Amino acid sequence: MQHCFTLSNYQRHELVYLRNRDVTLPNCHAGIKIALIFLSGPMILRINMLFLYLHAKNRVKVKKTVLIIIGFFMWAFNVVAFAQTDTTGFLKRWLPGTITGVIRAKYEQNTSNGKGRFDVRNARFGMKGNVGKYFGYKFEIDFCDEGKIKMLDVYADFIPVKNLTFSLGQMKAPFSTEYLLNPSKFEFANRPFIDKRICMDLRDIGLKITYDYEGKIPFSVSGFIMNGTGVNNPEWTTRFAAGGRTLITPFKGFTVQAQYLAGTIGNQKTEMQGYGIRYEYKGLIINTEYAQKTIVDTASAYTQNSMFAYLLYNFQFTKGMIKTLTPALRYDFFSGNMKSRIYEPHRLAAGLTLGFHKLSFANIRFNYEKYFYQVSKGREDKFTVEFMVKF
Repeated sequence: MQHCFTLSNYQRHELVYLRNRDVTLPNCHAGIKIALIFLSGPMILRINMLFLYLHAKNRVKVKKTVLIIIGFFMWAFNVVAFAQTDTTGFLKRWLPGTITGVIRAKYEQNTSNGKGRFDVRNARFGMKGNVGKYFGYKFEIDFCDEGKIKMLDVYADFIPVKNLTFSLGQMKAPFSTEYLLNPSKFEFANRPFIDKRICMDLRDIGLKITYDYEGKIPFSVSGFIMNGTGVNNPEWTTRFAAGGRTLITPFKGFTVQAQYLAGTIGNQKTEMQGYGIRYEYKGLIINTEYAQKTIVDTASAYTQNSMFAYLLYNFQFTKGMIKTLTPALRYDFFSGNMKSRIYEPHRLAAGLTLGFHKLSFANIRFNYEKYFYQVSKGREDKFTVEFMVKF
């Protein structure tokens, strides 16, 4: 069966409009031109073509890297828009995967000194899927990770038998369920200290082997080895980091996890261990984790500890604009920062998240964080409003 794209009279008018004004592109952009013509609506087509035309005529000075990023976003936006209206299944057959993305924008108000700031915490775009029976893949880029562009996950999967997966590439080390969450699944505006302090630098390049058992008592076992040199940094080394992780679900809704890691991370000999329990029943979620990291440098060894526990409940509504209303409460702490007790915070966070009918891919979140210190003060209390959109 052949597939073709048909243009409306208005779209034909747009193409004539562009052709009559001699909007031509250099040969290196021919593929982009074709993609824009066939995947764009008339207005976005004119904007995209105009941008590339001005760049080709040197009227807009743009670095090649920036041009690639903008072109990639244009292509991705148009593919997503086309996928939502594609009734022929054309895109699904030729694009073997799922396009994912999340944008988190927020305003924070410091309640101690009156200062505030607007921030875009994440602008992620990625794709994952299977290629044939035995292979899969995933890549994800964050265009605004604290103001920086970062290649995050990029790896290939080999699945020789059911439930056994070999993953090779750049990914997060399997340590802590909360750390492994995508930002689109966060329950609070800010991550717990386990993620930000204990698990920092655990995204790396390496090999992970995972086996998932789906019997009466489901469990998952992972083993991994990685360079230990950090994200996007494939340095030669003889000192790798390795570890393993186990998750067991003895009964529905109740999961226990344990993980261990040892080796060199960032030129420091490191040993880590962590444990966690999660319970879900209807709209109720209770989750707690504890992790410890011991670092040995040239002078001495020091140990960091962190723990969090949170409780939330999803209230469901069948009528009105609001679909879900989720109040949440979390306590966490961190100790052992940089071989001293100067900065050892305890934190209490209260939140409320709104979900919407017909907009299941969007949330509005309100959070308040109260900090407590045993020695000296570090971070200050703040109120946060966050908009989150995902697809």
